Amino acid sequence: MPILCLVLILLLGGTAEPHSALSLLAPMSQRGMSSNSMSTLVWDGENLWAASGSGISRSLGLPSTALDWIFFTTEDGLPSDIIPGLALSAGRVYASTASYLDDATSYTLDYGTGIVVSEDAGASWRPLPLDRAEGLANICWQLAANGDTLWAACWNGLVAHTFPSGLAVSPDGGATWEFPDVSELLGPSAFAVAVRGAQCWVGTGHGVGKTIDLGHTWAASTYESSDLGGDWIVALGLPPGDTLSAWAATRRIPASDGSGAYGTDGVSFTRDGGVTWDNPEALEGVSAWDFAFSGDTVWVATEEGLGFSDDNGTTWALMDIDSGLPREIFYSVVMVGSRVYAGSSDGLVWSLDGGATWEVMLASQPQGTLDTPTTYCYPNPFSPGRDQEARIRYSLGNACRVFLSIFDFAENEIRMVVDGESRDIGSLLYEVWDGRDDHGRIVPNGTYFYKLRTDRSSLPTFGKIMVLD
Repeated sequence: MPILCLVLILLLGGTAEPHSALSLLAPMSQRGMSSNSMSTLVWDGENLWAASGSGISRSLGLPSTALDWIFFTTEDGLPSDIIPGLALSAGRVYASTASYLDDATSYTLDYGTGIVVSEDAGASWRPLPLDRAEGLANICWQLAANGDTLWAACWNGLVAHTFPSGLAVSPDGGATWEFPDVSELLGPSAFAVAVRGAQCWVGTGHGVGKTIDLGHTWAASTYESSDLGGDWIVALGLPPGDTLSAWAATRRIPASDGSGAYGTDGVSFTRDGGVTWDNPEALEGVSAWDFAFSGDTVWVATEEGLGFSDDNGTTWALMDIDSGLPREIFYSVVMVGSRVYAGSSDGLVWSLDGGATWEVMLASQPQGTLDTPTTYCYPNPFSPGRDQEARIRYSLGNACRVFLSIFDFAENEIRMVVDGESRDIGSLLYEVWDGRDDHGRIVPNGTYFYKLRTDRSSLPTFGKIMVLD
């Protein structure tokens, strides 16, 4: 399966059986955050919006707790709860949606289910007419908007590309669409898009493109032509007020002839409009997903944590987990005045003091009933070969001893994770499985099951975990 699909599955995942975080929130009130993993964060001037694999969340002003949120799902008119792209402009909220090709296995995120818009702060949604954001391998990864102009970066097929270009632009809020053909310069598929005034920057599998005339003419930056760190661009960041600067998250690309790979996972930035690019050595090998800016301050959300520079990228530091920051993958970051919000694989974090200390917000937790725990697992699927761990979160109505086992599809027990250890009453409990069996070997890709029970109940709780490397 395509590498970006795997990454996006892990990014948008969090679904677990038999209970998910979403199912535990009150469906009538829709109050709270939709997920502990937020892939995109956008500030509209009054509220924070967040996209996840469990719907769209909107804060009620500046959020300080999980109760400062409401969320929207398929019950509110979204075609799917999986939201790869989110953009705000002119009082509208745009979202791209996607689904798994096989709902029974949730194995591969390959199907686009279109783009929708809300003009009433999420209360209702209507579809936009963009055919290349629908169907097999036609997912719209990212959206960007400025005024009535809306841009969409779409995957656009596998080997036989469905359309000449995966890039689309609408000058009228999505009512009609034009399709700038950048395939000769940058290939047929687009993975990232960002706008600043009249500028639009697009990230593709063959570099970065920039246009100032709605896509009629383009300037291209590539690994070979401009010292870009890599040609596969999965995220872009444009500092406000600086028309010549741009930031790009790059990925290593395997050579087509199988001889190796070129480029690197890392971050590249330009200060001359894309003519030349710098690649900070401190971020080489780091998989970045998002950027945020304020003056000379740059934040980058990465799979190694939150990166921070206070001198416009000259020097870098990773935030210290001793400050309260979880040791998790970060997918999104946004600055709201002096506050920093970041979406991780285990909750939304925020800081009032430039990252010196952090608070963590979590979606509603499972509520234990007496001695039988209620559980959910995330990220799900997960990739132990990339040093990821699955967390089985649960709560207990009474202090008791806990037993947690992992089984393969043939119902063979392959790992005893917790064997009768004492746990206190609480709603923030979790156990960690590193994807290895009792012999310390990483298990093969596939479907696994966990069984969680206590010594106070004869009724265990079961759940499914997908391993994908």
